[in-house]
Amino acid sequence: KEVPGVAIQFVAVPNGTNLGMNLKRKPWDDVRVRKAASLAIDRRVGIQLLREGAAALGGYMPPGQWGIPEEELVKMPGYRADRVAEIAEAKKLLAEAGFPTGFKSKILTRNYKDYIDAAVFAKDQLAKVGIDLSVEARETASAKELLVTKNYDTYIEALASAAGDPDEIFGVYLVTQGGFNVVSFSDPKVDELFDKQS
Repeated sequence: KEVPGVAIQFVAVPNGTNLGMNLKRKPWDDVRVRKAASLAIDRRVGIQLLREGAAALGGYMPPGQWGIPEEELVKMPGYRADRVAEIAEAKKLLAEAGFPTGFKSKILTRNYKDYIDAAVFAKDQLAKVGIDLSVEARETASAKELLVTKNYDTYIEALASAAGDPDEIFGVYLVTQGGFNVVSFSDPKVDELFDKQS
């Protein structure tokens, strides 16, 4: 910005930051706990802190051709502007799941500044509902090994796609036999819907 004659152009890329939860580990195997964690995260604050405002609100599919439009996203739990109501709902879900005062867990990330920043942000956000995360930063190969062997509680990872293509993203991350389905998600209905959309 300081160099005369240099222009900076921002270009959208189909990347996002993903908080994954190991469905084989307690208490993350309880959908109420996962929903509470999602409700706790203020995505708008994350955009400002982690991307200096140079990002768009998105769902599992990045914003753009295949993503849910922002005007629809903001009606969904975890994306609504009423943060007080979102936090209250998250605490209620945790209490129903047997964690009225929260619980301790770990968040795995790669030992890389952007990932560590995202993990610290998630730690801060989840603390608002009583989920106390300790950040475990590992070198990339070690972190990936823990992910693929499902030896973690939660993790922060970039969800990146070369083309922003639903086949690529859902086929790799969410389909039962996906190549990087490290959260152990499995739902025959989702697999069927994936085949139909493909």
